[in-house]
Amino acid sequence: MQSDEMESLPVFVNPQTLQFPIDDITSHKQTLTLYNPYEFNIRFKLLSTAPFKYKLSATSGMVRSKHYVDLMVRHLTVSANEFGTVDHLRVEIMREGDYTTSIGHKDIQLSVVQHLSRNPVPEPTMFRSFTNPNAAQSDSSSSRKGDNGKRVSYINGQPDARQRILQQDNRLLNLFLMFLVAICGITVMVPTYDPNLEIVRSNEGFVAQIIPLHQRPTSTQQLLGSFILGCCIVILFYQNLRL
Repeated sequence: MQSDEMESLPVFVNPQTLQFPIDDITSHKQTLTLYNPYEFNIRFKLLSTAPFKYKLSATSGMVRSKHYVDLMVRHLTVSANEFGTVDHLRVEIMREGDYTTSIGHKDIQLSVVQHLSRNPVPEPTMFRSFTNPNAAQSDSSSSRKGDNGKRVSYINGQPDARQRILQQDNRLLNLFLMFLVAICGITVMVPTYDPNLEIVRSNEGFVAQIIPLHQRPTSTQQLLGSFILGCCIVILFYQNLRL
C-alpha cells in the first residue's frame, strides 16, 4: 500500500512539451525546469526513447526541498528528415538515498517542427477601455447600485428579473409585517380586560373609548402581541438593511 502511494506522487516539470524548429538553429537547445515542492530532497533520472538524438546537461542529480533545477536539452539531429517525428523524455524521481525505487515519473514530448509556435505578444496600442466599466463582464453577472441606492444585479447588461421578483415579494412581506405591527401595537396600547369593570373610565384614552369592554385583550394576549410586535420590527429592519 505504501509503495502504491509513493508511486502516485506527481512530478512537476515545465514545459510539458519541447519543440525544436527546423528554421531556427538557436532554438535547438531548450530548457526544462524540474521543481521539488515536497518536504524532502529528491533524486531525478532522465530517460529517452531516442537517447542518441539528444544531449542533456545532466542525466541525473538531486533537487533539494522547495528548490528547482534547470536542465538543458539539445537536439543533435534536427533536419527535414526529422520533421514530424515525436520522441519522449521521461523524468523519474526517487527519494534521496534510494536510487532504485521510483516514486513518480513524467513523460515530456519532444518533436521537430517547421516553425516554433509562439504566443503572440499584443502591442500596447491594441488595448482599449471597456465601454461600461461597471459592467465589463458581458457573460457573467455583475452588481451595482441603482438610482434608489439599492444594489441591483445585472446579467448580460440587463437587470436580473429574479431580483425584481424578489423585491416584489419583499414589498408584500413588508406590507404584511406593517399590518401586524399596527394590530399588535393597538393590542398593547388598549387597556387590559377587567371582568369587574362595567363602564369605560374617562382617563383610558381615545382607543379605549371605541373598543367595547368585552373585546379588550387579556394580559396573555397583550404579552403575545408585544412579542410579535418586537419580532416584526426586527424582521422589517433586517429586510430593509439587506436590500
